[in-house]
Amino acid sequence: MKLPDLAKKTKLGTNDYLVEEDPNAKKKKYIIGGVIAAIIVALVLILTGGKTPAGQEEMRASLQATSDALAVINKYNGKLQYNITKNDVSLTRSLLQGNFQELNTLYNKTYTPKKKFSASSPKLDKTSQATLDAADRDNSLDTAILAVLKPQIATAEKNLKLAAPSFTKKDSVDKINAAIADLDSIQDTLNRDR
Repeated sequence: MKLPDLAKKTKLGTNDYLVEEDPNAKKKKYIIGGVIAAIIVALVLILTGGKTPAGQEEMRASLQATSDALAVINKYNGKLQYNITKNDVSLTRSLLQGNFQELNTLYNKTYTPKKKFSASSPKLDKTSQATLDAADRDNSLDTAILAVLKPQIATAEKNLKLAAPSFTKKDSVDKINAAIADLDSIQDTLNRDR
């Protein structure tokens, strides 16, 4: 029996060769496998590693609303005309400042955020400032300041209630519950008939 000569031309006119395996093929397979594994690990870390801890966003939103309310009160409290409004806004300011300092300290210790709130100089948002400046010119600041503060206090309370379950230490829970009770009291004060 005669074996075919593989180096000779076939009927189609092409040469048939035996293909030898590349000696570095195993290394290439391992390198490609390692790169694919590294990409998968990186994607998993990117997709799951960027989430904020439970309660951080809600706590930040509550502090932001409280800071906005304090900024409104700090700027416009001296321009109020009616004593009942002055008293209610002053009481609101006292309660908010105490709670803001306690909650801000708790927030910074618990989450170590990149952005920290300033307890000494909260900044007034432009929308509230425009509304209250117009009301000041129209001599309706007493009504307008209450209208601006009510949703800010409601937002602060709502977000603080959402953040509360993520705290387990008794001291932290007590601070949050006290702040929620104060915010509820502030809402009652701002909503009463004048």
